[in-house]
Amino acid sequence: MLNSYVKKVPFKIIVLAKLFPLMEKLSTKLVVREAIKMFFRPIRYQIPGSELKLRNKATISYHNTSQNTIAVLQWESNKNAPYVLLMHGWASRSTHFKNFIESLLNQGFNVICPEAPGHGLSNGSKSDIIRFAESIAVAHKMVTPKYWIGHSMGGSAAMYCINHFDCKPEHLSIIASPSIAFDILQVFTQRLNISESLVPLMSKRIEYLYDGKKLKDYTAEYIIQRLPKDVSMNLVYDSKDTDAPVHHGERLHELYPSADLKITEKLGHVKIIKDLSVLNTCQKYWTSN
Repeated sequence: MLNSYVKKVPFKIIVLAKLFPLMEKLSTKLVVREAIKMFFRPIRYQIPGSELKLRNKATISYHNTSQNTIAVLQWESNKNAPYVLLMHGWASRSTHFKNFIESLLNQGFNVICPEAPGHGLSNGSKSDIIRFAESIAVAHKMVTPKYWIGHSMGGSAAMYCINHFDCKPEHLSIIASPSIAFDILQVFTQRLNISESLVPLMSKRIEYLYDGKKLKDYTAEYIIQRLPKDVSMNLVYDSKDTDAPVHHGERLHELYPSADLKITEKLGHVKIIKDLSVLNTCQKYWTSN
């Protein structure tokens, strides 16, 4: 069964965030263990009515991955037109791209959106970049979309997918993907009122859970250095984004100079995928449909 959808941050997480400073004094090991559990468990937020109407217009299919059953949503405007793949971010869903989806359909494109485990209509309570990438691979093999757009975790997973699942679009757009391991954990600890001094211990816990692999091995900063050199790609980051600050985009651009970088203003981490000027920026790199 799917996790329960919630309108706001669950009460348990709010309580733990208040208790963590006290718990740290008693047992840092306990805090690290509980925090990492939360780190890999996305919150499944309730879908608003406007998005639900859009979802009801989609063709929805279900597919098995290595550990889960995922949902793939498709909207078709023209059976002969190319597909665009949109990959949502952490604790998000396909229809968070509502403005993008509707605009693309109006332009005559088709759209396909996989939903990672623990998100949307897919099952499971845990997720990570590997499960995100597997979801992209499933959707890509269904219709071979020409263009991919990935938001936040979805952008990092798109690059991971290219490296590990023999999938490659004609062009990839990365929007607001956190890329630096320490920063990712730092933001997470700040939101849970956990001391920054526990970040190294949390990193070691992740390394233990992933058979010696470090968190940095699964971040965009690491993954982009292993991409084929011929990937057509652009990057979009926003000046007011605290989840994926501009210097994350600048770091990716430094490591992959052929990927153009655009900085938007005052959109933050979520509105950036609601603003059609961002979609227009991505489409500048597309060939004619």
